[in-house]
Amino acid sequence: METQHIVVAGAGGNIGSHLLPHLARMPRVARLTLVDPDIYMAENLQSQNIDSLNLGRPKVVAQASELRKINPSLDVAALRERIEDVPRGFLQCDLFVSSLDSRAARQRVNEIAWRLKTPWVDCGVLGSQNLARVNAYIPAEDAAC
Repeated sequence: METQHIVVAGAGGNIGSHLLPHLARMPRVARLTLVDPDIYMAENLQSQNIDSLNLGRPKVVAQASELRKINPSLDVAALRERIEDVPRGFLQCDLFVSSLDSRAARQRVNEIAWRLKTPWVDCGVLGSQNLARVNAYIPAEDAAC
């Protein structure tokens, strides 16, 4: 079976920080690229998969460090940038996963995925309403975007 490269936009959050350890344990995932401009703050402790040692650290750096502990052979790239600012060449992959909190950022992922013809999964949580959202897209000329 072929190994996979997954780009995860939104490496912190209620979804990204919990999803990443699972991806690191998947035998076919050989490479993860994490994209997130933010740092961990105290309010992240109650909902995100971190501990107090990560406070003040960039989310992608903290998560990359944890992923390498889980799977030392995993190739992890940590990009502390907004997805909108990352050159497309860094984003060529087998699958995008976005757990972003901005409609503009999700639209950018959609545009990138469509242009690169890469499937993507968009997910989010609205904790105040106990609501989770997951949408999957396969870019094609006749498919919704």
